[in-house]
Amino acid sequence: HTAGHLVALNWTMKNVYNVDPGEVFWAASDVGWVVGHSYICYGPLIAGNTTIVFEGKPVGTPDAGTFWRVISEHDVKSFFTAPTAFRAVKREDPTGALVKDYDLSGLRSVFLAGERADPDTIQWAETQLGVPVIDHWWQTETGYAIAANPLGIEQLPVKLGSRARWARLPSSCPCPRAPCRPCGMPRSGSRKAISTPSPAITKPATQATRMKTAIFTSWRAPMT
Repeated sequence: HTAGHLVALNWTMKNVYNVDPGEVFWAASDVGWVVGHSYICYGPLIAGNTTIVFEGKPVGTPDAGTFWRVISEHDVKSFFTAPTAFRAVKREDPTGALVKDYDLSGLRSVFLAGERADPDTIQWAETQLGVPVIDHWWQTETGYAIAANPLGIEQLPVKLGSRARWARLPSSCPCPRAPCRPCGMPRSGSRKAISTPSPAITKPATQATRMKTAIFTSWRAPMT
């Protein structure tokens, strides 16, 4: 099980998250969550990436520009966090004024998981950061790239607020009966029912009063 897990994680670092050996990847997840230990520790290090361990919250440590400061200081190429974190940042800095205080030119992509990423939050993040913001809601339950938007292979269009697994489905479909995901149109009676997406789940903000950032570089030399 360990070997298979590492093989899969190694594959996703380039093919899903589009980071090369020697580049910096940051998963600002809870380390105890499966995405935390998989993509804070195992995945980046086995692939030869530098990883960041972050303790704290995205606002009030000292401000809503904490994420952007860490990304700028450590030249993060791909950033992974929860939609709730971005909603907190958006609430504190709705115009994105703090984004302009930092050089984020090295950032190429942002991935969201943990709960449903509502369309407004995704659009706000894309507007402020100028990079693709990928909703990987599937990773909330699995912690694994069972269905992903593979930026390292081919970026797929995603209907905002839907799961990445529906990326290739059209924005509308001619179904005659019950609602269909992701388009919301009626669907044909010959298809099995598909449940609608769950509403956003918000988590209480952490009570941490300090923010700590640790940088770990893989033992494996960057590949040439």
